[in-house]
Amino acid sequence: MFEDCEKLLKAGKKFSSFLKRDYYTAAISFIRAAECFQENKIFNKAYYAAMQALKCLEKTKDIDVSDDIERTFEIACNSAKNLEEEKYHNVRKRFLSFLLDYAHNLQLSENFIEAAKKFEKAAEIADESERKNILKKAAGCLKKAAEVKIKTGKKETAIRLLKHGKKLLREIGDQTSIMKIDQKLQELGAIPIETEIPSTINFQKEVFEGIEKLREEISGKIEKAIEELKKTVKVEEAEKKTLKIEGEPTLIERIRKKGKFFDKLSYAILQILREECPKRGGIITLSEITLLVNQERMENPLPTDVIFTAIELLEREGLIPKVETLSSGVKIIPFVELTGDHREVLNIASEKGWTTVEEVVMKTGWSKEKASLILKNMEENGLAISQVSVDKGTKWFFPALYNKSQNSSNILT
Repeated sequence: MFEDCEKLLKAGKKFSSFLKRDYYTAAISFIRAAECFQENKIFNKAYYAAMQALKCLEKTKDIDVSDDIERTFEIACNSAKNLEEEKYHNVRKRFLSFLLDYAHNLQLSENFIEAAKKFEKAAEIADESERKNILKKAAGCLKKAAEVKIKTGKKETAIRLLKHGKKLLREIGDQTSIMKIDQKLQELGAIPIETEIPSTINFQKEVFEGIEKLREEISGKIEKAIEELKKTVKVEEAEKKTLKIEGEPTLIERIRKKGKFFDKLSYAILQILREECPKRGGIITLSEITLLVNQERMENPLPTDVIFTAIELLEREGLIPKVETLSSGVKIIPFVELTGDHREVLNIASEKGWTTVEEVVMKTGWSKEKASLILKNMEENGLAISQVSVDKGTKWFFPALYNKSQNSSNILT
C-alpha cells in the first residue's frame, strides 16, 4: 500500500516537471497520493503531497479547480492536525481565506445556496471571534435564496431555507435577524400569527432551558469583572458573601470621587450584580441597585450620588456595560445586547413593570404582529415573562423593572 502511495507521488512530480507542466494531471496524482498517505496515517507525507497539489492547482489555467482545491485543503488540514501546531494554523488560515473568497464569488453569481454552504464550512474552521460574522453571512445567503424561491413559486423550499437560516442565527444569538425571518415565515404561513401562549409552568420548562445558558454567561461576565477588581481592591470578607457597606466616604473621597470607600462599594455592587442580574434577564436599574445596597442601612442609607459614583468607576474601568437611560428617564445597566425595538418596549414598561401587546401597538404604531413578535423574542431571551388570565388577557412582565413585592415577578427568582 505504501508503494502505491509513492507511485502516485512520483507521477505527480513527473507531470509537474519543467518539460511537461501538465499541472492539473499532476495535481490529481498528488491529491490521490495525499489521500493514500492519509489513509495509512503517514501524515507528514500526506501533508507534503497535499501542499504540492495546491501549488499545481494554483498554476492550472482554463479550468475551474475550486472543488479540487477545497478537497486538497481538507486533506492538508486533517494531516497538519497530527503534525506541528504552526503548520496546522497556517494551512487552516489559508483554507479559511479560500472558502470565504469562494463563498463570496458564489454570492456574486447569485448561487446563494452554494454560497451559504461554503460560509457554513468556513465557520466550522474559523476562530470563535470570526465564526459569528461568517454564520450571519450564511444566513443572509439562505434568506436571499428563499426570496428567489418565493418568486418562482417554490414556497416549501423557501420555508426550509428560512428555517435553516434561523437555526444558524439562533446559534449566534442574532435576535434582530431572527425576528425578520419570523416575519417572513409568518407571511408564508409557516408561523401562526396568533400562537398559543404557554402557561407559566410550560414556559419555565421549555423556554427557560435556553435562558439558563444566558444566565450562566451573564454570571460569567460579572465574575470576571470581580476577579479584575480584586487585583486592585483588598477584600477581607469571604468571597461569596456580599460585603456589608458601613460608614461613608470621607470629604476628600467625595471630592476626588475615588478612594478606599468607593473601591469597597464598587466590589459590593459587583457582588449584587452577580446575584441579581441573571434573575432579571441581564438588565438591572440603577434605582434597584440603590435599594439593594441600602438594604442593611435602613437607618443610614447611602445617598444616590455616592452609589452612582461607584457605578461610574466600574463603568470607566470597563468592568460593567455603559449605563443607558431610557426615554422615560429610567437608568439601566444592560448585560445583554438590546435592539432599538427592545428599548422601545422597555421604555413603555418602565412605569409599571409590565405591558401588553395592545399598549405597545398604541404607543409605537407597530402592527399587532410585530409587537407580538418583539415581546415573544424578549420572553425567549429572559427579558420578559408572559402571564395569561381569562379576564385580563396577556400581560408581559419585566423582572428588571417590576416591583419584586408583587408575586408575578418572583417567577424568575
